[in-house]
Amino acid sequence: MFLHPAFLWSLLAAVTPVVIYLLLRRRKKEVAWGASYLLRKTLASKRKSSVWRQYVVLAVRTLILALMALLIAQPFRPNPHPTFLVPEPPAEPVHRVLLLDHSLSMTVGDAADTRLSRLKSAVRALLTAQRPGDETTVLSLLDPETPLTPQPLAGRISATAAQSVLDRIIPREAALRLPAALARATAALATTPRLTAEIFLLSDFPRDLATDFERLENTEGKSTARPLRLIAVNLAESPAAPRPSLSLESATLGTDLVIAGLPVNLHVEIANRSDAETIGHLRLAADGLAARDEAVVLPPNARRTDPLSVTFTKPGVQLLTITATPSLLRSASETTLSLDVRPQLHVWLLEDPADPTNPTALGEGEFLRRALTAASTTTTNNNTSALKLTPINLLDLTRTIPTNVDVVLLAGPRIVTPAIAEPLTRFLRQGGGLVIAMSPSVVPAAYNDSLKTLLPAPLETPNRNGFDAENFQTPRAETLAATPSLFAEFGDGLGAELAAARFYNFMRLGPLAENSRTILELTDRQPLLLERRIGRGRALFLASSLGVSWSSLPVRQSYVAFLHRLAHAAAATRGYPRNLAPGEPFLTAWPATNTVNVTLLAPDQSETTVPTIESGGRHFLSVPAPTQRGTYTARAADSAHTETFTLATPPAESDLRPVDPQQARHLETLLGTPLHASWPAAVAALGPADARHAAWPWLLAGLLALYLFESWFIRRL
Repeated sequence: MFLHPAFLWSLLAAVTPVVIYLLLRRRKKEVAWGASYLLRKTLASKRKSSVWRQYVVLAVRTLILALMALLIAQPFRPNPHPTFLVPEPPAEPVHRVLLLDHSLSMTVGDAADTRLSRLKSAVRALLTAQRPGDETTVLSLLDPETPLTPQPLAGRISATAAQSVLDRIIPREAALRLPAALARATAALATTPRLTAEIFLLSDFPRDLATDFERLENTEGKSTARPLRLIAVNLAESPAAPRPSLSLESATLGTDLVIAGLPVNLHVEIANRSDAETIGHLRLAADGLAARDEAVVLPPNARRTDPLSVTFTKPGVQLLTITATPSLLRSASETTLSLDVRPQLHVWLLEDPADPTNPTALGEGEFLRRALTAASTTTTNNNTSALKLTPINLLDLTRTIPTNVDVVLLAGPRIVTPAIAEPLTRFLRQGGGLVIAMSPSVVPAAYNDSLKTLLPAPLETPNRNGFDAENFQTPRAETLAATPSLFAEFGDGLGAELAAARFYNFMRLGPLAENSRTILELTDRQPLLLERRIGRGRALFLASSLGVSWSSLPVRQSYVAFLHRLAHAAAATRGYPRNLAPGEPFLTAWPATNTVNVTLLAPDQSETTVPTIESGGRHFLSVPAPTQRGTYTARAADSAHTETFTLATPPAESDLRPVDPQQARHLETLLGTPLHASWPAAVAALGPADARHAAWPWLLAGLLALYLFESWFIRRL
């Protein structure tokens, strides 16, 4: 077989020496003269011995030309044992772009046989088999990502240079961005318009990639004007039976504040990423938390949120780790939360006193005291009350509020004065919480004049005069479900019970103030619970009463839980947010030491130095919006003080199963190429580079041997 069979026509040139010989022979002309007789007699005996030598020279020269023609046609024979490691390259020089998936899902596998090890074997084979005149560019399928080889690799690539490229292929937690990667590959190929173009797409093609199909379909410029060969290779294993895998989609606490000794609900969203029913476990671990191991059973491809009651006994900053097993990938099955466990919640209560002329009358704060005092009997391991309730008078609020107070609760006092506005404002700006409730004795004008800068909306008049047991409104259940950050702790049953509470009267309000929002509405869409952010603090306003004067809340099962949610939500800003969303910065107070720079340890164990900021005589640590998912630790070199916070985002990859058959067919249509099941399958489909043995080296050796023989033989003639 020949690589260029058309050049076999050049075998006709092998007869050239014969033609020349015959032409020169016909040009001879014999002339008889006397002396030639003796000469012919002398040479006649030698003629017979020289003719065969001339034929030998003629045959050698003819064979040399024939071998040259065969050498140009490049003959080869099939290789009975090809290695199937390198595909057959085009006959012309080629520019290859290798699009590599080095996300964390590629680390899945058994022992040394992982998806990433298969990818590196394929890349090594392609790099070391590169020919002179070829070029290779190695790019990442992750976005954004700098090229793994900024400049194309030209010509022969040594094993050392190939290993250097492989060493730069480091697993990284990120999702695939196929349309953007194909655009980068097209841009790289545009720099070499004269070379044949090839793109090798090496990935495990996880099922999460299906979200990019629409963008891939709408992407322009996937192909170039010149011929382009695209080879897509799936490096994921294909087990006979589905492998169980659970992923943690999210983990959130149902409360904004964690008090040592008080149980809180941890809401864990878990998904089954397999096509079979999976029996797994949820494990919780934290300092001061008893080890938890909860069994979970999920149907195929199911997803659900489980509330787990947890109690932290050790005050201070804690790191809670939640792990789901079994799972194919640790980053998708483990998440962390940073918690500031407070030893105690301190509440100041200013209430409207009971009517002294009515012996049976109850004060507005009577039920409040009973509910909060019952909660304060709960103690931690240090025998410290989990909640401390301190009754105060109006004069106490005209002074600076102590730093150990978390919440100020105004339970419908009749009169407030302008003297309390400045201390309360300063208290809120420093992260304190304020809860304001109404009562029949409230004077709206006094509130509007004294607390204008603190109220979410100005007070107008009560909805009705007096009390009518037959006329009431209830909270709208849909608005209750729309504020999970405040009411997630209630759950469906308790939330429905709260929505059944009756509000016989409430205060009508004017337009919302700046930085205010409505959290809960009544049946006629009048606001019931509002919030206003002031500095770091939060002011919550209830348009009805927390006592029995205007509502049935105190006799509902949800009353104590509702009070706790209000107090915890108001006091949550006393600390600093530790579980950040993407784009949020981290800010915390830092001890006033000689430390100017703080070392920040990122989730990938890289370290950076962050300077502290001095403001108002206090030191603060400010970290601009972090980008890596996971837990960060800040520590000072000259003190034992540490701070932790977490960037809580869903995992970049969760469903590690390859695309299903229907999605695979769709992807093949979008790419215009089959999706090969493995690297050997891709090489077999393209034809392995060593599928044949070239015979031209033997022809070249024979040609050189004949040429040397002809030169030697001519000199002997």
